[in-house]
This record gives sequence, structure tokens and C-alpha cells, in this order.
Amino acid sequence: MNSYPVKELDLLLNNFWIVKENNPAEYYKIKNKLKELREFANNKLGCDIYCNNKLIKLEKNPINYEIYKIEEFDNQLDYVLYTVLLIFLEDKGLDEQFILSNFTEFATNILTSISAKIKPDWKKYKDRKSIVDVLKYAEKLGIIRLRDGNDAKYADDEEYEALYENTTLSHYVFRNFKFDVFKCQTPKDFLEAEKEELDSLNYKRYIIYRGLLFYPSIIYDDLDNEAVQYLKNFRYRVNEDINHYYESELILSKNTAFISCEGTKERNLFPNYRKSLSDIVLLVNYYVWQDTKKAVNDKIKLTKLEFKNLLTKIHSEHSKYFSKEYRETTIIKFLEEIVKYMKDFNLLKENTEYYIFNPVTYLIKGIYPNQTTEKEEKNYELLSLDLDLE
Repeated sequence: MNSYPVKELDLLLNNFWIVKENNPAEYYKIKNKLKELREFANNKLGCDIYCNNKLIKLEKNPINYEIYKIEEFDNQLDYVLYTVLLIFLEDKGLDEQFILSNFTEFATNILTSISAKIKPDWKKYKDRKSIVDVLKYAEKLGIIRLRDGNDAKYADDEEYEALYENTTLSHYVFRNFKFDVFKCQTPKDFLEAEKEELDSLNYKRYIIYRGLLFYPSIIYDDLDNEAVQYLKNFRYRVNEDINHYYESELILSKNTAFISCEGTKERNLFPNYRKSLSDIVLLVNYYVWQDTKKAVNDKIKLTKLEFKNLLTKIHSEHSKYFSKEYRETTIIKFLEEIVKYMKDFNLLKENTEYYIFNPVTYLIKGIYPNQTTEKEEKNYELLSLDLDLE
């Protein structure tokens, strides 16, 4: 019998945290496997698992300093107000209540006192909408509870009030750093400070396991050469761990690595055959790689106009297969949805002029069955790939 805590690790990886009050069964399931989970997290990921009588949380330390985006947030003010909310809740006790205007006044005062570059103007709808989005996200995490009122109405009416209750979970949002954070001025400084605290072998191991379990894929260009070499040298051991602890398989190539696993209700995977947009992206990948001679280091680069034109062609020729939402959408909206989805799964990167399609897009692509020709069925040679882990 497999004694590895697969389901419990799955829950920790795919949730910000597990709150006992909301999910007692999952909380105790993880707690019963805490020793094995901590051993894996500490030895392979270099991350802590925090467990108390309120929650269990796996810290997911990053491998690069690309900006992390909260899906529910749309602009910088959202992040500013979220940080201010955490400060606001710091001195409030368990179940202590406050009204919305208490928070808006606090936010105005603190941001004015520090001469913040980004400050809200509650007369503006978009700024009131920001605070609504932040409070909704905080409610979703369990940081606060809405006790009375409908906070969404504040976006339309500056005078509207709502009553909240503090859960004290806000104390566990921020990471505990093991180095002096006041020496860090940029996101890169935090990664460098952590690297200085670790010996070389541990650092390389942590980076690889984090990359495989916290990210959709690893692009070797994003890592230093020593970390890439570690993955290649220890690929059998890494594959064994991935198989045991996550019931997945390591896929390794010349320029990228990722894990292939079965879908569960917790895992947000690509491709997801229950989502129309996932099918469309498979088709987009197929068309992007029609001319493999354009590839450099197993990546394809298209100008933004080229990609827009490609999506126009795809929509024109294949929209009859799409769901109603994507059949009837505009090309601009279609482009935005595709780009966002592909970014979320590390399928492409964007700069001011180009979209750069990562190597994994060559591996995971598809066309509708009635379009497949005999020639295309046989054309599945992988670019620079060595998938043999036997």
C-alpha cells in the first residue's frame, strides 16, 4: 500500500491554506500526515509547513522574482489596499468587529502619512471598486467575515456601510523570513538573501523541486546553469519523488521540464478538457508551431501583430467548434483571454513587442479530429527532447 501523503500534499499545494473552521476533515487529514509532509517540504522544497489550531499552510517560496499576480486584483491600488488591510487588522482581536468606513478612513490616513504614490480617492468608482475587490478576496481567504450588509454596494454608493469581523488569520499571510529583510530593496534581493543562507546543493535541490511543484513548467533559461545540471544529473531521483509524493511523471527535455499528472478536483491543469478555452489554446499551440524553422532554443517568437492575425485566422476558420462565449467574442477580447490563460500556465511570455512561446507549447498541442491528416498524425517528433527516464 502506498503510504505517501499524496492527497494531503495535493491539498497543500493547491490551496493558499487549509482553515480548520471551514474544512475540518481536510485539516485533520493533513495534520495526521504532518510528519511525512514536513520532511518532504523541508528536505526537497526548503519550505515550512505551519500548523496551529486555526490552520495548516505550506509556504510556497518562489524560484524567480517575476511579479506574482492575485487573480482577483486588477491594478496596483488593489495590492496597496490589501497590504493596508493586513496592517489594519494587526491590532484587532479575535471576532473584533469594524465597519467599512473605519477601514477606508484608516487607509486614507496611513497612505497620506507616508506620502504614498498610490492613494485612493473614494469619490471615484474605480477606487471604491478596488476596496470591494480587496475585501471580497479577504473574505474568500477567511481573513475577515462579512456580518451585515452587502459590501459590493459600496462601489456604487460611497455612503454605504458593511459590518465585518476579524478572524486573526491575517497574522499568517506574510512569510516568515530567516534573514534580515531590511537589507532587501528589490524582489531579487530576497532571492539572493535566501541563496546566501543555504549551501549550494540544498539551494539547487530546492529550486528544482519548487519549480516543478509550484509552477506549470521550468524553463531552463530562467535558472542558473548549476540548477539545470542538478536536474539532469538527478532526474531519476527527482522522478521517483514526484511519482511517489504526487503520483506524477517528470517530463524532461533539452530546454524545459514539467510534471505530467492526472487531474483532480484540486488541480488546475492544462490541458483541461472540461474548459473550452483549454481546447482553443491546444489549437493555438498547433498553429504557432506550423513553421518549426522559426524556433530558437525551442521557442517561437511572434510580433503582437503576427499573433493577433494568427488568432483572427483561427477564429475565422474554427469558431464553429468553440463554445458560444468564444464564437461571439471580439478578436480583441479573444486575444486577451488567450494571452492571460497562456501566461497563467507559463506557455508564453510577453514584452512590449513580442509574444514568446515556451517549448512546452510544442509538446502540448492539438487539432480537431476531422482535420488530422496522415502526415500530421505521424509528425510528432519532439524538438530536442529526451523523455526517456527508464
